[in-house]
Amino acid sequence: GWAVWAQGYGGRTPLGGSWHWPQIGPRERLIHEVLERIPPGASVSAPTTLAPHLSQRERIYLFPTRRDAEYVVLDRRASTYPVGTAEYQAAVARTLESGCFIRLADREGVLLLRRAGPYASSVSSERNCAARSARLSGSE
Repeated sequence: GWAVWAQGYGGRTPLGGSWHWPQIGPRERLIHEVLERIPPGASVSAPTTLAPHLSQRERIYLFPTRRDAEYVVLDRRASTYPVGTAEYQAAVARTLESGCFIRLADREGVLLLRRAGPYASSVSSERNCAARSARLSGSE
């Protein structure tokens, strides 16, 4: 009774009077295009805003965790949860400066990286990248 009435009166569901279907604009299309560039079987590191779109994968990591991720996809305009903005930006900078990834796309804050060079297939690739990142940031 009351729950249905409350939704009809002011709820934000299809039953409510203020419900509007989500709009798909140019930015959402751009994000979709970038995500389609990631091969279906590839492991990925992504933020909480993009991870649900990649959830069917066997290995997906919540950025800034990269482990053995072959790809990193980021939306620099979205929430940085579960880390703070400064930590997130530092992790993005370390990832870009590490030399372990190459940039495949970088448009309107949407960034797609692929693991590169000697780090692409090495079992210890993330350890090597982490060590290189630590040296770059002076935290080793």
